[in-house]
Amino acid sequence: MKKINLDYVKQETDRLSKNCICVSSTYMGTRTKLQFICNSGHEFEMLWNNFKRGKGCPTCLSLSKSWKQSDIKYLKDNARKMSIYDLMKNLNMSKSAIKNKANKLRVPLRFLQRDKYNVDYSFFERMTPQLAHFIGFWFADGNMYKNSLSFSVNIRDKEFLDNLVAQFSDASVTIYKGRPNECYFSIGHKKLALLLKNKYNFIPNKSLICEFPKYITDEYMKYFLQGYFEGDGWVTKRNSDVGFVTGSKLFCKVLIKKLITFNPKIRPDKKYYIITFNVKDSLKFLNYIYTQNKTIKMKRKYDMYIDIKEKRYNSEKYVTLWTFSHIIGKHNQYLYDWMNENYISPDIIDKNGYKYYDIDKLYKWSYNYV
Repeated sequence: MKKINLDYVKQETDRLSKNCICVSSTYMGTRTKLQFICNSGHEFEMLWNNFKRGKGCPTCLSLSKSWKQSDIKYLKDNARKMSIYDLMKNLNMSKSAIKNKANKLRVPLRFLQRDKYNVDYSFFERMTPQLAHFIGFWFADGNMYKNSLSFSVNIRDKEFLDNLVAQFSDASVTIYKGRPNECYFSIGHKKLALLLKNKYNFIPNKSLICEFPKYITDEYMKYFLQGYFEGDGWVTKRNSDVGFVTGSKLFCKVLIKKLITFNPKIRPDKKYYIITFNVKDSLKFLNYIYTQNKTIKMKRKYDMYIDIKEKRYNSEKYVTLWTFSHIIGKHNQYLYDWMNENYISPDIIDKNGYKYYDIDKLYKWSYNYV
């Protein structure tokens, strides 16, 4: 391999280009720019590797096509609608030529970054149950850093995160390298970031300072709370109780007011605030967020809700029968059969002198004490 020095660079410059000459006095390596002069007298600096690839004088490149009035009008009309890459393609101009012309005309360009992913902005135009659910989940488990929106969940909930993201983008959910039990979604998109910051108050480092969103009305409150519960809530199998955790005192104060019908209890824990419900109110809350709800659901927590609901239903029937047997004062065999089979036929009731009305009335009475 031939050693590269200044003489070699000048010889190669003459061979590769008839329009430029190298005027540098020293060669310091491939990471140091060299000085060139083109036939038009324009001086410019460029890395040797870039010059070898065919790049020439940037000034000559920008002047290679003169700006026509139609080109200028096109630039003014589409500077804020199209990315600079689309303008380069449609006008057949370099990036520097378009930037320089826009600066002279004082026309603001759209952000220069190409959109890597497609985003359905109609999803964010107006409040819907799906959007309220998305916002609730972001307030719990989302993050906003500069122009990047991201989520991170357990690998068990990857399907949920896939469905959440698919509502507005074709970006994919990725599994962490070195952390196989976690997966994440991240999208760097300036337009989307500005929309979420300005319209829905998405802020960076929100955990300790975020406020409860005022734009969530009562109509969409259940969907917002569902999203927040699926992010920062929990439900235990053993005690069947439900709770939340939040680090923001301002957010917690309003959240308590929204949950007042479920008799929430709050206790501070170092940097966080923990909100819990008793067993009966826990089921009442889960019924509120999941009943008649067609939004996507986190399967793991929704399945736990179904198990708790069935467990609660069987427990109510057992306690009702136990109460019934003690009020009647008779431990007949049919009562035990009823407890075991959770069913009593009309003919058995008639044989013992009781009516459906009595049992139904007793069930409703005992239900209030369960």
